[in-house]
Amino acid sequence: LGLSVSYGLIQEHNGIIGVLSRPGLGTRFTLYLPVDREKKTDLHPSILCIDDDTEFLGLLNLHIAQIRKIPMETIEKPNGIMEYLENHPEVDIVLSNADSKMFGSNGWKLIEKIKTRFPLISIILYSTDVNTVKQRPGRTPAPDHILKKPFKIEHFIDIINTIDRQSL
Repeated sequence: LGLSVSYGLIQEHNGIIGVLSRPGLGTRFTLYLPVDREKKTDLHPSILCIDDDTEFLGLLNLHIAQIRKIPMETIEKPNGIMEYLENHPEVDIVLSNADSKMFGSNGWKLIEKIKTRFPLISIILYSTDVNTVKQRPGRTPAPDHILKKPFKIEHFIDIINTIDRQSL
């Protein structure tokens, strides 16, 4: 009854409820309310890409936008990634280049921070050497998927389709 009453109130204010659930990890409900009550909220699950190769990010963003119409934000610097995730709860997948200069040991710390604070977000790492990625330090959480670079966009989309995405 509480969820149906909440849903009615949120719809009255032109908002939406986001639901992200992963077996064994939990469920997250996010309420999205527009600043202007007259405007309708239009959000979609999105992918955050972390890489310092802006050319590759642009190419990936172009292909994904053409193929799947998935909003994809790109961040090229590690500063602000956690803040970005705090401010954008519609992000349900993080795609990161394990070969990036910004990755290094700090990258593993970043994955640990993301998985600790946002355990429901799926992390996909890509690397030219997947064996290095599989040798993560200590008890750092494993990424959900590892791709060998270069990878086919179709394979990436197949992985996205297997991940429980946020429903809005």
